[in-house]
Amino acid sequence: MPPPGLRSNNANTLRGKPLPPVPTPEDDGKCIVWRAAKDAFTFEHIEGGEGGPVPLSGDVEGTTAAAKVTKVRGRNVPVPGGEDEGKALIVSGADYGYQALPVVPPPVTTLPLAGDVTGATGAVVVEKIRGKTVPGPGAGEDEKVLTYDHDAGACVWATPPATPAVTMGGDVAGSSAAATVEKIRGRSVPLPGATEDEKYLKYDHDTTSCVWATPAGGPGGNPVVTTAEVNLGSTPRRSGRFTLAGTGMTVGKPVMIQQATGPYTGKGTRADEAEMDQVSVTAKVLSATVIEAFWQARGRVRGSIKFDYFVAG
Repeated sequence: MPPPGLRSNNANTLRGKPLPPVPTPEDDGKCIVWRAAKDAFTFEHIEGGEGGPVPLSGDVEGTTAAAKVTKVRGRNVPVPGGEDEGKALIVSGADYGYQALPVVPPPVTTLPLAGDVTGATGAVVVEKIRGKTVPGPGAGEDEKVLTYDHDAGACVWATPPATPAVTMGGDVAGSSAAATVEKIRGRSVPLPGATEDEKYLKYDHDTTSCVWATPAGGPGGNPVVTTAEVNLGSTPRRSGRFTLAGTGMTVGKPVMIQQATGPYTGKGTRADEAEMDQVSVTAKVLSATVIEAFWQARGRVRGSIKFDYFVAG
């Protein structure tokens, strides 16, 4: 029931114009359409609705369900036939027509040339460079270079000039054609002679120059190992000191030294002392004639033990 004071009513007009009667099942899917001729609204199908295909006009004929282009921008397009196979659609007067494409001639592959080059495009010969004649090279021009002769106004084949020698300086003496390295980073390098055979080059800080020195162990680079037998005393001990004699040694140089295998004097012939009484030792050059060594053992040792050693260069 409507609220008190209100009455129920149905709209029969829209903006003062009559609306169609109450819709029936036949009006399902239709829209309210204004028809000026009737001066009223009606129920109708619109394009794309369920009323079926819509007729078309203009450049396209038929209906929305079977459209056919008969014009392009208002110009008629004729229906092509078998005789139009391979033809192009072109403008013909006020309409379009079909016409065979013109035959394009093949590109020209050879053309005569002039100027700096002669011959044809298929066999070009450069006879000039920027208008200056280049003579044809022959056997006499082998290893020559092409240069420009201003007086002749043309290019000529010429023997390249010899590279001038440049005087060297600094660590290198002589010329660029006969350079001799006499220094290394400013430190003089003496010329090696017969007495420097198998020696190596080292830097001597005292003389601030390089010198030729004998490698550790003598020439050839293979260290010469010396074996010395040292008496550690008659009283068993775990550590101690001893010296070894030498000549021409440099103070502070390291000494590579280790316990040698036996047999040791007064300890039989089994040569197992290095296994039974292991002794570790370090040493250094104390003076030009003396090597100082310090030893330690896991157990108490005494008597003679042999050591192998060499002095680093």
